[in-house]
Amino acid sequence: MLLPNGITKKDVVKYLNNEISFYQLESYLRWIANTELFIGNISDLDEDKPVNCFICETIKYRNIEWTINVGEADKEGHENSLVGNKPHYHLQILRDNKIFIKFNDVHIRFTDNDLFTMECISQGKGIFKFGHTYGEGISILEEASENGWINELDAISKNVDDPSQASIHRQTIITAPPGKTISGDDFVKAVQESKVTKEPVGKIMSRINSELQITTILEPSENVPELKKRTKRG
Repeated sequence: MLLPNGITKKDVVKYLNNEISFYQLESYLRWIANTELFIGNISDLDEDKPVNCFICETIKYRNIEWTINVGEADKEGHENSLVGNKPHYHLQILRDNKIFIKFNDVHIRFTDNDLFTMECISQGKGIFKFGHTYGEGISILEEASENGWINELDAISKNVDDPSQASIHRQTIITAPPGKTISGDDFVKAVQESKVTKEPVGKIMSRINSELQITTILEPSENVPELKKRTKRG
């Protein structure tokens, strides 16, 4: 899957036709992506997914990009179809932004264990918890927002000197109480401390002056890959 020298499209298609476990393959791709840039290499926001898409995510590692797509119809298989009549998923691979494998080059069958896992996720809400131990993507922002973990996520965030190593874009709005102003000296002090500790300026300012209102907005950084979408032409 890392496309070493000598590997051809034919080799990869043959490999995928061996009924590769979806959840094992996905876990591996997510893990390898996070060894390079934690959560920032995996685009899996629910709000970006196309309609009728059960799973849609783009995962990047170095010059390779994998997009996994599972439409609602793919889960059941396409009735009366010569190919894809069994439950399956699709995979697109880009290398150096050029297509190596197209979505419709191969219909990768789900294993029995995959189908069992999917059924647990669909029917066992509140009973089963499905997540990624080493493979969290940028959708962690949505999860943190829904579960009230934004402050916790913000608390462990650190500034980076190189923007290309940032997974999250952080905006901070600092507001003084009515009738008061923000001290320029305090702000300079916070900026200088931030350069040393890598702690965001807003968190430092809240310690310096507890009366300040700090509003933090967390968004995916520009480094998160664009979620590629499958069209009818594949």
